[in-house]
Amino acid sequence: MAKKVKTVKVKKKRKLNVRSLFTKLFSVALLALSGFLIYLIVNEVKDTLRLSQEYDLAKEKLALVQLENQQLTEQVEKLQDPDYIRNYVRGEYFFSNPGEQVFHLPGLNDEESEP
Repeated sequence: MAKKVKTVKVKKKRKLNVRSLFTKLFSVALLALSGFLIYLIVNEVKDTLRLSQEYDLAKEKLALVQLENQQLTEQVEKLQDPDYIRNYVRGEYFFSNPGEQVFHLPGLNDEESEP
């Protein structure tokens, strides 16, 4: 009868060792999986921040391009007007009507007026 008691104790120890080993392996696998998932989340957050910055830069560039487009559209409309073209050419290129003389006087915006 003493032999039966010893064999039962040995079987219980083996079962405990197998459960303990399984628990440890499961814990390590779960820890590794958690670490991998955290790594993926951190990468996604970094990518999201980078894309957000790129989006903000693109919005700023879009605003600048829209402003430039608006200015060019206005300039095209002005260039359709013959009076505007006549005044522009006279002012920028010193063209004159017959019998007129054009004198260039240095102003505040001219570089030549600086001492």
